[in-house]
Amino acid sequence: MKRGDFFASMHTLTGCAPEASQVWIDFAAECIDAEQYAGFVSQGSKEADMARWLDCFYAGFCQVRERFGPEMVRQVADLSLAPCCLYPYEMMQAAECLHHGGNAGLIMELVNAGEIDGEPPFFYVSLHPLTERDCGPDVGIRQKGVPYGYPKGRIEPGYLLQDGTALLERERDASGCYIGGVGMDGIYLKTGQLYRPVYSEAGQLLAFRPVRPAPENYLATAEMGAEQNYNQIDGIINNEPPKPSLLDQLKQCQDAAGQQPAGPPHERPHDLER
Repeated sequence: MKRGDFFASMHTLTGCAPEASQVWIDFAAECIDAEQYAGFVSQGSKEADMARWLDCFYAGFCQVRERFGPEMVRQVADLSLAPCCLYPYEMMQAAECLHHGGNAGLIMELVNAGEIDGEPPFFYVSLHPLTERDCGPDVGIRQKGVPYGYPKGRIEPGYLLQDGTALLERERDASGCYIGGVGMDGIYLKTGQLYRPVYSEAGQLLAFRPVRPAPENYLATAEMGAEQNYNQIDGIINNEPPKPSLLDQLKQCQDAAGQQPAGPPHERPHDLER
């Protein structure tokens, strides 16, 4: 996905600030500069390699939200501000650590000790549940904060759009999209239309866009269309039989990229690991 779509997807899925999303983008750039590619093979250009990394990060966050819920996925997304950036295959174990009272420092200690590691597949298939649901033109933002309540009005967290639609932070669907509403004498009435944010490539919130409702359990629904092992519907699309071993899979990926067999799949770029 493009950077702007990543900012929008992270806003919707995790609720994190653009600053946190930007660090994940910077981490992807560090990986690419170190010739570390999602799936171990370059897509042919830096922009394509970046898009692939953002796809994989987003899919990793989807996994965390599906298992641990919206509060935990925000905590994992905000780890980037520690800074503590993770590969997609490390996110679930990091969430487990946070769930049991851990923090960013402990997670990095476990990563460096090799106690947080991944099993195949290392890079999940991104399902793009947000951008594929677009169904209308962008609507500009009139103001941040929504007048709410009667007779003594207050300002609720959210956005008031140019067409009068009110989007409250506390009124979101299961996928994180805003449930539209209208104000009448300070009273909020839901319309049922869903909206998702639209961001620039630099991380600036520009507008909101109408979207269709997500399928129930959109990760499993999308996976069913491609998964051959139906007893393993786990959010990871995995059509091929399991590889004999991790080393065999890594060797095949390296051979496909014209590389020689090496050690661990990635050495973490130094600039963003602490």
